[in-house]
Amino acid sequence: MLATRSAHAEPESTFTLAWLAPAGCPADSFVTARMQRLLGHAPGSPRDRPVSVRARVEHESSGQYSVRIRVIADSRGERRFEAPTCEQVAKATALIASLAIDPEAVARAEQDDEDLSTPPGSEQPNQSRLSAGTGTSAKRAAPEPAPEVGSPSSPIQLDFGAQAGTELGVLPQPTERLGLTLALTWRRLEVELAGAYGLRQFVAAPGSGAEGAHFQLDTLELRSCGSLLTGTFELDGCGALEGGSFAAEGSGISAPKRARYAWLGAFAGPRLAFHALSRLTLALDLDGGLGLNRPAFQIYGNDPSFVTQPRLLVAAGVLSARLRVW
Repeated sequence: MLATRSAHAEPESTFTLAWLAPAGCPADSFVTARMQRLLGHAPGSPRDRPVSVRARVEHESSGQYSVRIRVIADSRGERRFEAPTCEQVAKATALIASLAIDPEAVARAEQDDEDLSTPPGSEQPNQSRLSAGTGTSAKRAAPEPAPEVGSPSSPIQLDFGAQAGTELGVLPQPTERLGLTLALTWRRLEVELAGAYGLRQFVAAPGSGAEGAHFQLDTLELRSCGSLLTGTFELDGCGALEGGSFAAEGSGISAPKRARYAWLGAFAGPRLAFHALSRLTLALDLDGGLGLNRPAFQIYGNDPSFVTQPRLLVAAGVLSARLRVW
């Protein structure tokens, strides 16, 4: 009666699978069961390498089934297969996912069971066969997929995209801005260069609706992010250095002048990314930062006290859409 029962927390799984397939295809449980046969244990064991897989299956007009498999491990990779049946592309998905976790276990399992080699009809983008019928085993097929799922020789991923957002604290009013981005990703590290154009705004001087100034901000930002959580939804931690200039031009006063002022700020914050498609990523950045260069400017007119400058504490929110081009 006095005995106690200790509580044990369930270990966090090291494997996630997003299996998107049309009706009539095997369920995701079929893929994980196949992986269990290949690995010798259920995927997600604490001793396994952390891997996240997203597979999208489509039934082509030709009658074939195709699958795009996106693997995120130490780096990101993508494979495409085609086969006459959905079951065969499901088996191909299980094979690629298992190779990303433990290629040696897959090779051992394939030696013991020929049924575990890649199903006939599966093809890579270069149309090379990974077929048990031709005698090509999973072990022999592994060297080509492996570099894209985490080996040191993995290629760098290149993304190009567009962004829209709001920046607070640099100009007197929130700055709506549009821009373009170019990002390089290697393993879990990403470096991004973004240029943005701020929409022109008018700010009236205190006590006057006509006197004031027009402002316009241009920026160039260098951002670095590291993946904290990977999968279909990804959480990153980011830091950025933003530089640029803003123009101020008097309006409604007797002798309006136009001048440009340098701007420099440092930002940090989280990024939530959604890998909507195999090559398309949507991301939301929420940043807080410090104004490192805060020039003051004054507009002379009936109210010479109209002086303003960027604030010490600034913030920004940016929504971007990026397309993988390499």
